[in-house]
Amino acid sequence: MKKYFLFLIIIGFSSLVLGQDILNTKEEELNVTINSFSNNEIASLLKKANSYSIKHLDSATLYFDKATALAYSVDSKAQLAEVLLSEAKFYHNRYHYIEAIKYFEKASLLLVELKDNKKLALVNIYMGSDYEYSYSEDKAFKSYLRALNIYSKIKDEIGIAKVYSRIGNIYYKKKNYTISVDYFNKALELYKKNNDQNGVAYCYTSIANSITDGGNFDKGLDFYTKSNEILISLKDDYGVAVNYNNIGDTYIILKEYDRALEYFAKSLSISQRIHNQAMIALIYLNVATIKYEQNNFIEAINYANKSQELSIAIDDLYYQNINLLTLSKAYEKLKNFKTALKYKNQYIEVKEKMLSDSNDGTIQLFQQLIDHEKKLVTINDLTIKNENTELKLQSKKRLNYFFVFIFSVSIGFIAFLIIQQTAKKKSYKLLAAKSEQISVMNDEILLQRDHLKALNSAKDKFFKILAHDLKNPLSSIEGLTELMIDDGTSLDKNEKMLFLRSINEAARKASAILNELFIWAISQETILKTKSILLLNLLTDEIKLLEIQALHKKVSIIINVDKNTCVAADENMLGTVLRNLISNAIKYSTSNGEIAVTSIAKNDFVEVTIKDEGIGMSQTEIENIFTADFNKSKIGTGNEEGNGLGLVLCKEFIEKLGGKIWVQSIAKKGSEFKFTLPINV
Repeated sequence: MKKYFLFLIIIGFSSLVLGQDILNTKEEELNVTINSFSNNEIASLLKKANSYSIKHLDSATLYFDKATALAYSVDSKAQLAEVLLSEAKFYHNRYHYIEAIKYFEKASLLLVELKDNKKLALVNIYMGSDYEYSYSEDKAFKSYLRALNIYSKIKDEIGIAKVYSRIGNIYYKKKNYTISVDYFNKALELYKKNNDQNGVAYCYTSIANSITDGGNFDKGLDFYTKSNEILISLKDDYGVAVNYNNIGDTYIILKEYDRALEYFAKSLSISQRIHNQAMIALIYLNVATIKYEQNNFIEAINYANKSQELSIAIDDLYYQNINLLTLSKAYEKLKNFKTALKYKNQYIEVKEKMLSDSNDGTIQLFQQLIDHEKKLVTINDLTIKNENTELKLQSKKRLNYFFVFIFSVSIGFIAFLIIQQTAKKKSYKLLAAKSEQISVMNDEILLQRDHLKALNSAKDKFFKILAHDLKNPLSSIEGLTELMIDDGTSLDKNEKMLFLRSINEAARKASAILNELFIWAISQETILKTKSILLLNLLTDEIKLLEIQALHKKVSIIINVDKNTCVAADENMLGTVLRNLISNAIKYSTSNGEIAVTSIAKNDFVEVTIKDEGIGMSQTEIENIFTADFNKSKIGTGNEEGNGLGLVLCKEFIEKLGGKIWVQSIAKKGSEFKFTLPINV
């Protein structure tokens, strides 16, 4: 994962998409007009603004505002566009990506009017990278496709290569290494064709990242070496430092810690010389990881603190998150539980902020509906208040009439006061009885309200999961089909097949998500149909549905369940639970692995165990495995993806059936999922 974030830094820092040409032309392409009036006041103002750090934002903003006002005063769209681009790059280079996007979007509108296609394409690449840093991959994908469309129209092969690299990076982040390598190779061919050695070198680095993360470490190390041979000849210190770090990161995975430290030392020496704070922060983070694995907890804390100080300075939440977790774990090993808890709480806060940032787009989409509902509620409240006011007025009038009537006839009915008093006593008794009934009804209403709140909370969780998990496959389908429509005639057969495979994969993911959500929705309304079920028969039927999945991974399933064991359960719900748990066991089993399904009677319950010999889970994963957290589902041993809904359904169904479900697991050794159900005698 460290290489993944470093990969973003490589592309963003070294020219926005792996090419020395942009390092050389980044200022030329985005500042052509400014150079034409380099002696005037606007150029001077922008130079002063860009001289400030983000800590002196007010001073920089003052000069940008003056430059903007001056550009407006001379009524020059070209100069205004250059001012906006300069301000956008100011925020981009200082890691404030949301602000950068705002100014890039303003500049892009002017560039469209000016018909400056080459600069417009480059701005779309900038915005795409900023969206990536902000965890908005769907928006990044659309920006890259816009850039690709422009570059294709103006026949700019280097520009096309840059976009291919960026799209490859998106698939790399999704851990779809096969497709990411395909895009990196497409970019590599264009860089080689145009003799762009810097682009070739960074494509080698990108391919190495995908290959090593896919598990082929020797081949990945060869590509890092190829990349460094070129970068050393080009005297690209930053690129060399990146490759040294990535090689070190690979040796961490291989648990060759001494070799890893050698490469981190090389990378650190170069990074300190070129004053790259982000790289230094990452290297300290990696060294802290090694020291922790070597049980050298004091040094792990020292390096994690160094990394954390730099990570805060560059506002990198991901690095901060890992550093805080390392500090918490190290202090826990040193038995300093108070300090460990402090860092664990900080880690949770940063992680929640990351999740909050990544879900901002989803929240905005739902906000309009929420606002609309609030308006309706407000209108209803006002209506009710008006009705209550009218009722009170009518009541007062009637009361007045009543008092007049009583006063006028009280003399005539004085003889009946004793009878009325008796009637009142009866009325009071009746009122007390009614009051008690109302109290009971009120308690029932409160219980129903709490139940509805719980259901509404569950609904909100699953809506968030739906919005989060569906947006990426649907955005991929939208983007790829848009590209095929716009440039269908220029795509060769292999490219079309690649796009169609990507669309098919995205559609299958979306279908799987909707299917599990459908099962959950049905379960909310379904009345339990409990009956006596022969566990072995149902288990055999469900395994037949999973035979192809098991055969594909060469996984054997052994059943040790008494043929006479009967449970009291809803057949559909229990079938869903068995199917999900066994499918997960296959998903996380290695090739030629074995899965054992056993049962044992305990008191009035049957305990069912589904045991695999797969990759297992950490303690953190175990604690959150049955919660609706759409970031916890991890990739299977065959790169199978999930969304985390299956186990949530399993827990809900088992508890509805009167049982319990839990998991025992050891990382890299396997997992045991256990649940209980009432015995049907």
